[in-house]
This record gives sequence, structure tokens and C-alpha cells, in this order.
Amino acid sequence: MSNVDSLQKLTQNAISALDVLTQKLGVHDDEPMLERLRQGELPLPQSFMADINSFRRDGALRLVEFDQSIIEVEEAVQRMKKARNGFDGSLNVANSLFAPVRRLSEDVLIQIFSIYIEDQGEYSCNLTTTYISRTRTARARVKRHIRSATLHLSRVCSVWRRIVFSRPSFWSTLQLNMGGLVHESTRRAGGFLSIVSEHLSRSIPVR
Repeated sequence: MSNVDSLQKLTQNAISALDVLTQKLGVHDDEPMLERLRQGELPLPQSFMADINSFRRDGALRLVEFDQSIIEVEEAVQRMKKARNGFDGSLNVANSLFAPVRRLSEDVLIQIFSIYIEDQGEYSCNLTTTYISRTRTARARVKRHIRSATLHLSRVCSVWRRIVFSRPSFWSTLQLNMGGLVHESTRRAGGFLSIVSEHLSRSIPVR
């Protein structure tokens, strides 16, 4: 039996088990009670009310148990979805090993990266921070940008990250939009400048 057939069989067994669980709750026949009410038989006989009261008491307990069963089933479904997503991730990793770019040597990748960084690629990474500048007469949103093709490359995969981190020359260029930085407080400006400093520090060869 193949894995697909085995999975389908397990799925059918699970569905059958859920059907049995559903039948355990049962469907209460409300028609006798509704018919008595339509006929105006009030007050209802004590024996009939005793049966209804027993149903109310036992039904409330069964409903709690059924709700708990639903919670457990939903948790099991979530675990199944999580397992499915994990399997999908593993499949993506396996497929990526056959991507044409995997056949390129590190020297070739370095040449490609150099050209991309030199041109500050169209899809280079933008680190954007936004703050609201308030004055007595106006309030405006001011954006600051750090545009770095190197950062974009470093976020693709661990192999590319290792390559770009090992080449100080890749970190010597970035584009900035200071966005009114000179008018900001030291605390606000510090976060932006620390990113710039970290970026440029990688352009210094390690000795």
C-alpha cells in the first residue's frame, strides 16, 4: 500500500469515527412537546415534565462533553495542519536544491552580486522608519530610508548571507534618505544611525 493510499484510508477512518461521535449526541425529537404546546395542553402532565426535566439535566452534561470533544478534534486538526505546513516546507527545501542558481559557483555568484550591488538593484532592500513631526501649526509624517542591495541579498538564504558577509566591499555602498534627521531628538536619530553604522562597519576588512 502506497503512502497516499494509507493516508486516504486513515482519513476515511477518522471521518467514520467523527460520524460515530456525532451520532452519539443524537437528535432529540421535539415534536411531541411542540404538539402539546400547539394544542394548548397547559399545564403539561407531571410525568411528561419529569421526562423533559431529565432530558434537560442529562442533555446539559452531554453538551459539555460534546463541546470538549469538538475542542479536542479541532486541536488535532490544527496539529495536522501544522504537520502539513512543515512537510510543505521540507518539500520546498528539496525543490530548491534543483534550482538552476544552485549550479553556479561561488565565484560566479560574487560577480553577479557585485553587478547587482553596483546598480543598487531595483528590488534592493528598503529599511524604512516613519515618525510624526509635530509643530505648532502642522503635523506631517516623515520617512527615512536606507536602501541597500546588500541587505536584500543577505536575506535570501544562508549561503548568500555567508557570501555577502565575507566580502567587505559589498557593504561600502548604500543609499540614504535622511528625512529631516537633523531636526530629530538624539534618541530617535540614534536608531537610524546605528543601522547605518552597522552596515558600514562590515565594509572594513577583518584583520
